[in-house]
Amino acid sequence: YYKMKLSLRLLLLLPFIFIMTGCPSDDSFEVVVRPYSEVYAEDITKIETFLDTHFTTVDADYNVTFTKITAATPDAVPISDEMDTSANQDDPSKKLKHKIVSVGGVDHKLYFLKLREGSGGENGDMQPSRLDSILPAYKGYRLHDLSVFDVRNNPEGWIQLTNVIQGWQHIFPEFKAADDIVGENPDGTPNFTNFGAGVMFVPSGLAYFNQIQGSINPYTSLIFSFKLMKVRFDDVDGDKILSKYEYGGPITGTALDTDGDGYPDYGDSD
Repeated sequence: YYKMKLSLRLLLLLPFIFIMTGCPSDDSFEVVVRPYSEVYAEDITKIETFLDTHFTTVDADYNVTFTKITAATPDAVPISDEMDTSANQDDPSKKLKHKIVSVGGVDHKLYFLKLREGSGGENGDMQPSRLDSILPAYKGYRLHDLSVFDVRNNPEGWIQLTNVIQGWQHIFPEFKAADDIVGENPDGTPNFTNFGAGVMFVPSGLAYFNQIQGSINPYTSLIFSFKLMKVRFDDVDGDKILSKYEYGGPITGTALDTDGDGYPDYGDSD
């Protein structure tokens, strides 16, 4: 187990939704509330332009570098050239996939690079649902200028997916955890092998939207490169049934309501 840094916890936990409006204090400012449809139209244009104008370099440990294509790199292959155009997004030769996630009445296209799915542990089944906890390493960037706002080079604590941005909730279930820990690295950190590794390109509607989150301004699209080291299957409602079984599966799962009382099984102790 690893101790999670408070600053990272505060960054990833979904904050209470609030809107700052004009008030007498000199240090306050107004956040203009905009419709999801308007913001998404801007976000997806910026994301797809980024995919067309940048390429990635991935090292042996699945650390990712993003570089803009220029006259000095005429032979560079843009990220968008890796786009999977198959109906089921299951072409193994194409790494750039997408999912459609509806928020605020708008269908958001959530692009992600599946660099390596991950082994899933000894039995190959360590794959989280949206209701489980993960032990990741990651690096977060603002899409518009590739400035880094958060980084965790080594996993430092469990993160419950129900408590983070929707981009994470929908993408991490597409990956599997690493093999069991085999010894330590020279720096004393655990040696994880065959972990899941990828990149997600998150429109603001699936991130913090109109909220100010630390150094992230409202309506900011984000990029996360990440590695999934471990998965912990949780029992959200404490009914002794793992929540993944009350959700219908890790990737395509839909919250089940067995007794039809309007409450999902994973949050319904009866």
